[in-house]
Amino acid sequence: MERLLINRDISWLAFNKRVLDEAADRGNPLLERLNFIAIYSSNADEFCMVRLAGMLRHSDADSATESTRELCAAVKRELNSLARRQHHLLYDEILPELESRGIRIANRDNLSEEQRRTARSIMEQRIYPVLSPIAVDPSHPFPLVPNLVPQLLVRPRGAGGRILRPPLHPPRTAAIHRAEQRRRRHRLPPHRGAHPPPAPPALRRGGHP
Repeated sequence: MERLLINRDISWLAFNKRVLDEAADRGNPLLERLNFIAIYSSNADEFCMVRLAGMLRHSDADSATESTRELCAAVKRELNSLARRQHHLLYDEILPELESRGIRIANRDNLSEEQRRTARSIMEQRIYPVLSPIAVDPSHPFPLVPNLVPQLLVRPRGAGGRILRPPLHPPRTAAIHRAEQRRRRHRLPPHRGAHPPPAPPALRRGGHP
């Protein structure tokens, strides 16, 4: 009887694999292939937060059976395989094809001066006001890290850019996350077809592209 049944988690992974198949299909329009990559990521995020998290708790329990541990290992292997395929499709096929058609993701090195000024203005006016630094040290418990929200773990610096170290200063770091509802990309003035960089790298540069 067991051979006639398919585990629901394995079945779900097979479904999401078919989503990647659509992203790999060169018969689909290029932006549709990119959309399928995004759909796959959204599906995988939900699966890992709900189903995989539950499986990991069960597999770590003292009452876990061998079949439970085997299922958990099989799911993780398949997720890793799908993630590698997604990375290949996005970075080796879809993004290079988009760039060949004038659509590219800009980085710090290919921003014009006008774009740098706009990015700095966006950082100071829209992003800085909604950042929430939270100290992480022996007197502060590690903060709750929300799902699907970009996080930065930073170490404060003193005068001259020195990292504050013991014994003169207690070890200290800070966690920073953006408001969840804020968009991750912002429009910049056009420059050779370049598109704006995502917000997290701008955060790491302190708003100074």
